[in-house]
Formats: sequence, C-alpha cells, structure tokens
Amino acid sequence: MPIQNDFLPFAAGAGANVLTQAQYAALTSLIANGFSAGVAPSAQLNKVWRQSSIMTAVLAQFIVANTGQTAIDDGTTATLLANLATAISVTARQNPVLADTGAANAYVVANLAALSAYPTSSGLTLDVSIANANTGASTLNVDGLGAKPILGLGLQPLQGGELPAKGVACLLYVVASTVNGGNGAWVVMECTGGAQQVAQGTQSNHAVTVAQAAGVVGQARNLKVNNAVASATVALTADEIIVETALGGARYCLPNFNKTINLAATGAGGMDTGTAPAYGYVALYAIYNPSTGASALLAVNATSAVAPSVYGGANMPTGYTASALVSVWPVDGNGKLVAGAQLDREVWIPEVAILTTSTVASTPTSVSVSTIVPPNARAVRGTMVVNNNTVNGGSNASFVGNAQSVGSIRIGTTAPASGAGAAYSFSGLPILVSQTIYYTLTNVSGSGTLYGFISGYSI
Repeated sequence: MPIQNDFLPFAAGAGANVLTQAQYAALTSLIANGFSAGVAPSAQLNKVWRQSSIMTAVLAQFIVANTGQTAIDDGTTATLLANLATAISVTARQNPVLADTGAANAYVVANLAALSAYPTSSGLTLDVSIANANTGASTLNVDGLGAKPILGLGLQPLQGGELPAKGVACLLYVVASTVNGGNGAWVVMECTGGAQQVAQGTQSNHAVTVAQAAGVVGQARNLKVNNAVASATVALTADEIIVETALGGARYCLPNFNKTINLAATGAGGMDTGTAPAYGYVALYAIYNPSTGASALLAVNATSAVAPSVYGGANMPTGYTASALVSVWPVDGNGKLVAGAQLDREVWIPEVAILTTSTVASTPTSVSVSTIVPPNARAVRGTMVVNNNTVNGGSNASFVGNAQSVGSIRIGTTAPASGAGAAYSFSGLPILVSQTIYYTLTNVSGSGTLYGFISGYSI
C-alpha cells in the first residue's frame, strides 16, 4: 500500500496552462521583483506555483522513500522536519554500489554523476560490485578517467583473492606522496568474501601477515656459507630467515636472503662496534628494518659468552629492529673468518686435534675445546681413534657429554698388531658443559692410546 504523501505537484499535467521555461526565464523583471498590482496572466501564475510545488513534492517523496513515514499537510512543520533529518541521515549511510564492467584485475565503474577528474586529496569512497575475481595486481578506472592501482591496507599491490567475484568492495581514494608517487591510488578497505591485506605488525596486539605467523626466530631454509680461505668477508645466503624484534615479539620472514659480512667494517654489514676479536668467535645476525624493508648481516664478538637468539647489544644500526642469530664463526689472529662451510645450523671447519692420551680414565674426564668451538656450540662432530701397543691387546674408549656419561659415543679395539686400532667418525656429541667434552679410556690388556679430532659443530 503506497505511503501517504499530501504534497502534490501543481499544473504538472500534459498541456498544462504554464509558460515554457524559456518564456519564464525571459521575464527577468517579474522574477526579480515579483507580481505587482493588477491582473496576472494565469500561465505566469501557474508556472510560479508549479516550480514551488514540484520541489515540495520531490522533497516530500524523498522523506517517504527513505523513512517509510507519511508526509502529511496538516499545517505543521515539526514532524516533516524530523523526518527530513532522518531521510538525509539514511541517505548518507547508503553509498550506491557501482557495477564493475571491466575484466579480472582491470576493473571499470561509472558513477551516476560522472567525476570530471580524480580528487586531489584523500577521502572519496566507492562501493563496487566485483564481476571477476582478481588474480594479482589490479587497477580501477572510474568514469573513464584512467586506471589507478588498487592497493591493500598495507599499501602494497594486490596478490590475488582480495576481490572475489560477486564481492562488494569498499575502496578509498588516497592521495599521498608515499602512495603511487603521489598520483593517487585506490585502497581496499574491505571486500565481502575477500582476503584482507594488512601491514606487517610491529607490536604485540597488531595483526600479522602470513609471513609473520609461522616459524621461530633464527629458523632458516637452505642457509649456506662457503668460506674457501680465511677472509674478513663472507657471503651468507638462505631461501628465507625468520627474525624477531624480541623473543615473542613481532616476527618477520626475510625471503631470498643474500648478504655479505665484512669484519673490517662497522654497522650494517660489519661489526656492531669495535673490531673483530683475535683468536675468538663472532656471531652473525640477520637484521631487518621494517620501515624500509632493508636487511643486512651484523657481526658481534661472541668469544666469551653465548650469543642470544635475538641481538641484545646497544649498537643496532638505526632503523633495524628485528634480528636473528644465524651463525657463530671462528676468527683467526688476523681478524679473518677461518676457512669452513655452514649448512643451516651445521658448521664445518678443518679438522683439529683435541686429545692424545694413554692415561687410563675409567670415569669421564673433561677436555676443553674452547679454542675450537664457540660458547654457542650445542654439539660437535669429528673422529676418535683408539689403538693398543700389544698384539691382541684390547682397549675401549668413549666421548661423552658430561661427567655423568650422558650422550656416550663408544669405540673398542683388539689390536691385530702392535700400534693397530680402530677409528670412528662421530656426529651429534652433545655439549652439555660449555666448550667442554669428556672422555674415558680403559684397557682390557696392553696399553691403549686415544686420539680425538673435531671437524665441526652445530649451533
């Protein structure tokens, strides 16, 4: 049932007795001064009354259409005024949804009242019914004014799935020097059924990107170092590395990491402060600047203490807030990284002798390996050799992780000739006491000798 509207247009019928618009516009004196005493032609009066009544009827119908309330001509204004305010409020909340007539990734819309140019300041919003899902970076062309890029809330190009078919997207036009070179771009505020792009979180309650949502600090894929000869510079590469602002803090994934460290330099790409230690160790950190996206390596003296998983010093280069320990490497007396190689968390170095003994040790006896492996070493690999100086003499030996014989690696021999024995290559011997391993040596008969060598460690 139609809602009552008492305000009707006057003299709106076909052939109504009214002046044409041109005739009326020509009456400049009448329009300026109004009617004077005398007889006014009916066509003039009807024209004036129609102009007033038509706008009154349109305004009344606007109230009816947007509020569902009647427009009653009872001589009062309070109800009409209240309903007009409601109608305006309702209309302000109802952006028209524009139909997309373009293609996937290249969207096109037209306003009912076309824009003559794109705005020069931020703020225009459009709701668009998406016809074809986007599969990557996309643009929007409004009223034939030219395609502008569509970005996500992180102000990065779309990647696919943000604008699904039949989704309704709310797009905000942004003009800023940091967006599309100041030439304007559309930002997806939301789209029904679409994935939402966000900027990388930097605080504990921020939303995170997929790249930030998984992994633990220092985790890397295909991390590699190959230092053929002792050098102050070396390259470290990885498919990706996880860095954090602090343990449990904001997390970032650095893809295609390929950086070089220079121990003769200071700052990003060099030592955090001072010079490289003599006959010690340096920890290498992957560091990241979230504001610029820059990444680098940073070296820290790690000779006397365990380097933490996240850089904990006071000399982080400006702007770099996230980091991860990715390597700890021996340094010779010339400020150079010793020759070696690293794959993920495993480091290989030229084999170094750590032990030659014929002294019987029936209980675990400690051996310092501080000149060979860093405080961060969690396990070592190498070779153990045991022989006996008596024909058919027998000896048994072991390397263990602590005085309680945890992590035992054992070898035994019965010598077929004097000085003969057996060798065993081991890996994964745990370092349970910093830079220390333990051994045992016992003889069944004759006298045995135990030799130990280390060729690498894990961190």
